[in-house]
Amino acid sequence: HAQARSHHAHTISARTDFACGFLSGCTASLAGQPIDTVRVRIQAGASGTGTASASPVAVARSLWAAEGAAGFLRGTAPPLLATGPRNAIGFAVQAEVARRCQSRLLEWRPGTAPETARLTAACAGGVCAGLAQCLVIVPADRIKVQQQINSRAGTSSSEPVLECAARLLRSHGLVGGLLAGGTATAMRQAPSAAIYFGAYHALLPRLRERLGRGGSAAPLLSGGFAGVVAYTA
Repeated sequence: HAQARSHHAHTISARTDFACGFLSGCTASLAGQPIDTVRVRIQAGASGTGTASASPVAVARSLWAAEGAAGFLRGTAPPLLATGPRNAIGFAVQAEVARRCQSRLLEWRPGTAPETARLTAACAGGVCAGLAQCLVIVPADRIKVQQQINSRAGTSSSEPVLECAARLLRSHGLVGGLLAGGTATAMRQAPSAAIYFGAYHALLPRLRERLGRGGSAAPLLSGGFAGVVAYTA
């Protein structure tokens, strides 16, 4: 009975991780899309200002004048469709791998401090989570960037997701089309996710001691801090 209860608790926890990751991913995608569009246009030299080194303000003004608010939302569909599953996969994979790694580490090295085992497992789970996320990050980013810098023939609107994906497959195949940049993305995601989850799990219990276990303040602050650390590392 104890084993069944433990399995049931792990199942509920995994479902919770999946749901939280999905909702947080969709919210983050919508909030960051306008700035991301400006960034991509600057990097691609497609600002419409006549120079690839235009300032963010100049690019934003040019985009607003040419396309209005809709221009800032170019390429929203791919990350919105993918970021939810991406975060959900990341949270679920990290949680499961971390649970298994922590128990194995304590079995192999019984003298390991519980806190050391917990954080080591969190980072190991993060590596696996980052690699698993690439399954949706790579093709979604590829399509997103294409939509942000290219217009549909004869219009000022971006290509629909499926039309853009089909064009990339026809022109460059799977590896050179939808999966272009996959190796670089994996090299970024694996350490980034390890740092994120390591920082998150290191800070969360300390904030819960100060702020209490109830409420969402501790997880929100931990996640925000971990995101900043992972992004700047």
